[in-house]
Amino acid sequence: MVGEIEKKPELGVSGSIDVRKGLLQLEEAWKSEDGHSIGDDWVDRVEGGGLEHQFMNGLYVRMVHLPKGMFFTTKIHKVRHPYFVLHGKCRIFTEEGVVDMIAPHHGITEPGTKRLMYIVEDVVWYTVHATDKTTPEEVEEEVIAKDYGEFKMEQEDLKKLKGN
Repeated sequence: MVGEIEKKPELGVSGSIDVRKGLLQLEEAWKSEDGHSIGDDWVDRVEGGGLEHQFMNGLYVRMVHLPKGMFFTTKIHKVRHPYFVLHGKCRIFTEEGVVDMIAPHHGITEPGTKRLMYIVEDVVWYTVHATDKTTPEEVEEEVIAKDYGEFKMEQEDLKKLKGN
């Protein structure tokens, strides 16, 4: 099916704060393991993967090729932007639950989004950002959050996220 997203059964998620905390805890555990992947740190070590950057007319276009079998978490997005999955299939765990995303597909990444992804079939994924920046590093500074604290959240939710 074109642009198919298959919703998986709910996992008993009790709220976005629990999911966010779980993703952060997973990353912390992975940091001590060989072969962990967080954000783009896999690019130079994963065979068959790749990343391309293009700048034109006030746009940054980012293409990533994710090889089958890869398992990783993305960084935290702080800017709303479109994405396009042109090839492949991936299973994604987000605050809304688990979905299978099958190309071709397009959607919108909302601020605060962080994904845990398993690449079922090789994936080609594009994102587009309106920006006046001219390097990938400058764009990342503009569109990627260092932590969830960069978003407006209730103080009680922030305490839960930090484990207090």
